[in-house]
Amino acid sequence: MINGAFLKDNCYILAKEKIARISSLPIDKSISMDLLNLHTSTKERLPFICNFYDSIFDVTGIPNSIIDIGCGFNPFSLSLWDFSIKKYYAYDLDNRNIELINEYFKVLNLPQLAEARDVITFSPSEKVDITFLFKLLPVIKSQDKNRCKLLLESINSKYIVISYPLKSIGGKSKGMKNNYSHLFESEFNELFLIQEKLVFTNELVYIVMKRGAL
Repeated sequence: MINGAFLKDNCYILAKEKIARISSLPIDKSISMDLLNLHTSTKERLPFICNFYDSIFDVTGIPNSIIDIGCGFNPFSLSLWDFSIKKYYAYDLDNRNIELINEYFKVLNLPQLAEARDVITFSPSEKVDITFLFKLLPVIKSQDKNRCKLLLESINSKYIVISYPLKSIGGKSKGMKNNYSHLFESEFNELFLIQEKLVFTNELVYIVMKRGAL
C-alpha cells in the first residue's frame, strides 16, 4: 500500500477517537495539530505548517475548491486556516483514511467529498482552484515512471501545488533538494510555468500553472 510507510501504529483508532470528541465549532486548533501529528508525512510539516499554507495562498489567493491527491491526513489542516472553503475533494488509497476524513468534513459542515482511489489508475475530473500533490510524485514514479506526466496533464485547476520531501523517513537529506529541483524543472518545464518555488526545512514546494493557462 502506497501510504503504509507514513502511518503510525493505531493512528486510525486515535484519530477516530479525537474526531468523535469534537463537540462544537470552530474546532480547537490543538485537536487538528494532534490529528496531523498521527501521520508521519504531516507530522514532519507541523513546525512550519501555518507558514506553509500562508505562503501557498499568498501566491494562489484564497481558494473556493481544492483537490488533494494522495491526501493522507492533510485535510485535517482545514481548521488551521483563517478562511472557509466550499469544496475539498480528498483522494487516498486507504478506505479507513477516507472514512475519517469524511467524518471530519461532516463536523465542519462540508460536503463529504473524500473517496478511496488509486492514483496509479485514477485521475480526478473536477475543475477546481488548486490541486495539491504533496510528496506524491516520487512515490508514483517508483511504481510507474510514465504516470506522473499523465496525471499532471489531466489535472484541471488554475494552480497545482507540488511538493517533494527533503529528508528521507530516516531523517537523511542525501542531496534531495538539488536532485528534486533538477528533476522537476527539467522534466516538466514544457508543461508548467513556475509561479513560486518555496523551500522549507524538510519540504520543497512548487506552485505552478499549466502553460497557456494564463
